[in-house]
Amino acid sequence: MKKKITLLSVLVMLLGLFTTSIASAGPFYRIAYRAAHGLAQSAWNSLGQDCTRTSIFVQIVGDGVDDAVNDIGTKYRGRSAEDFGHGYIDGLMDVLDKVVDRCVNQCQMLGT
Repeated sequence: MKKKITLLSVLVMLLGLFTTSIASAGPFYRIAYRAAHGLAQSAWNSLGQDCTRTSIFVQIVGDGVDDAVNDIGTKYRGRSAEDFGHGYIDGLMDVLDKVVDRCVNQCQMLGT
C-alpha cells in the first residue's frame, strides 16, 4: 500500500506541472475542467471511495490524461483546443490529488 501511495504522489507531482489556475482560465478551460472533474469524481464514487482500489482509479485518470494529450495537436488544434485539454487534465488531476491526500492520511492514521 505504501508503494502505491508513493507512486500516486509522484504521478500527482509530475502531472501537477501542467496545471494552471482555473480562476484566470478561459471558457474552454473551465468547461473541460468541470466536465473532467465530474467524471473523475464519479469514477472515484463508483469505486466506493475505497483507498485499496486507488490503482484502478489511477489507471482511469491516466487513461483520461493520455487521451487528452493525444487529442491535442492531432484531432484538434489551436489555442482553444489547448485550453480545453489543459482544463480536462487539470480537472482529472484535481480529483486525483484529493484522493491521494485522503488515502495518504488514511494510511498514516492506520500506521502503515
